[in-house]
Amino acid sequence: MTKRSFPKYLLLLIIFIAVTNALADEFSWYWRIPWFDMPMHFLGGLWIGLVSLWLCFTCDRATNLKIFTVSVLSVVTIGALWEVFEFNTDTFLAISLQNDILDTISDMMFDIFGGVAAAVYFIFKKQQ
Repeated sequence: MTKRSFPKYLLLLIIFIAVTNALADEFSWYWRIPWFDMPMHFLGGLWIGLVSLWLCFTCDRATNLKIFTVSVLSVVTIGALWEVFEFNTDTFLAISLQNDILDTISDMMFDIFGGVAAAVYFIFKKQQ
């Protein structure tokens, strides 16, 4: 097995997500800007998809179907686990019961959009 270093763009993306999330928590952007969680879920799905593809494949040995499958299934799995965590936190810690079914569906859809974007990026990168 060859040693691959973690891509810098993935490190920069997760730092951007973390800093933006910290600012959003500090300044209540999630509550003040109703749509703010949508790009955050997209970016999270993008990051999870790209990391899962980086872990599973080198660009030259992956079929397009495998790329989409790994990316989207990884994002759906992590996204669903996150939604369960969020529901349990809201329910058992009584933080705020914001989680309705439409919010959960929206969150999962933007996670999946990010995962699809990761797969498309990976496929284009593979073709270069």
